Amino acid sequence: MDHMGFGMGSSCLQMTYQAANLEQARYMYDQLSIVGAIIVALSNASPLFHGFVSDLDCRFPVIEQSVDDRSRQERIISPNSPPNSRYSVIDCYIGTDTFNDIPVLTDSESYDKLTSAGVDTVLSRHISHLFTRDPLLLYSHTLDVDSSDTLVHFDNLNSSNWNNVRLKPPPIGSSGWRIEFRPMDLQLTDFENAAFLVFTNLLLRVFLQRKINLYIPISQMQDNFKRAFQRDSCRSGLYHFRSDIFTPLSSDTCDSVMWDINTIVNGKTGVFIGLLQLVREYLDQSADLNEEQKLKLEPYLDLMRDRARGDIMTGANWMREFVVSHPSYKHDSKVCEQICYDLMVSVNKISENNSPNFPAHNST
Repeated sequence: MDHMGFGMGSSCLQMTYQAANLEQARYMYDQLSIVGAIIVALSNASPLFHGFVSDLDCRFPVIEQSVDDRSRQERIISPNSPPNSRYSVIDCYIGTDTFNDIPVLTDSESYDKLTSAGVDTVLSRHISHLFTRDPLLLYSHTLDVDSSDTLVHFDNLNSSNWNNVRLKPPPIGSSGWRIEFRPMDLQLTDFENAAFLVFTNLLLRVFLQRKINLYIPISQMQDNFKRAFQRDSCRSGLYHFRSDIFTPLSSDTCDSVMWDINTIVNGKTGVFIGLLQLVREYLDQSADLNEEQKLKLEPYLDLMRDRARGDIMTGANWMREFVVSHPSYKHDSKVCEQICYDLMVSVNKISENNSPNFPAHNST
């Protein structure tokens, strides 16, 4: 995969959320960017690329490298160079500046224009950062459009800065700030896809209702994603996480600790309540769902619980172990034609069975 033609959304499980207003959108953007690394580790399902077993579990860093259009000189990190690929984890929070501990490259002309128009410095920096990239696409039917009447050119630039989350302004003439949540891998079964959609949606509702504060220094958030991309990150990785998530959002301090996925998701007595328990408490108190509807959600939440505990493998773990335990595997990282065929047969059966309890290796 050596160019962007294969599709930026390939094998991506993506969600778009509507916010009530810009303030809420900025909060959602930041909190989803932080919890995203934890959800990535749970959803990893891409260990094989171009016929080889990789040491990664997720497609995100592969696409990040594939569309990195920086010159060799630009890759030498300096105050005037983009610090990473245009497909990457975000470079700054937009709801607060307190935890932005990494310098952000901005387009000075855009920044000055925004601030002079009354846009606050934090949001101005985010938007002007987008303008440090050249647009990659131009459609013939948009060549002569009037930018005062449409956001088509801005949307083009905004959408070619691929990050783990994206802020989407309302189209002209309509209302609604939106947030795209973009880092998850597509799963092997519809059930798993539905489970991650349900879990993430319920988490976001909890965040909004209880004003959950996940803020950690953005350098730690970026490090979490690097950890989440690695092999077996769900079972063996440790992640930066805020120890007190009920601290007011106005707090300028952060007690960050290193926890495993099981502690973060399922909690630990006397240490942390767990994200899953927060969701269950929300459902117990919700008047929007009857008991029958709540029971339908339980299997999805159980999957999150069991995968965080390591009782159910991620798709990446299962596929990698399928390959390396196959009789035709030569321990050279190559996925030969026979292995590929047998894997596709097994994956097809898994999809048809629609169960996250994957079969024993090489059971075709």
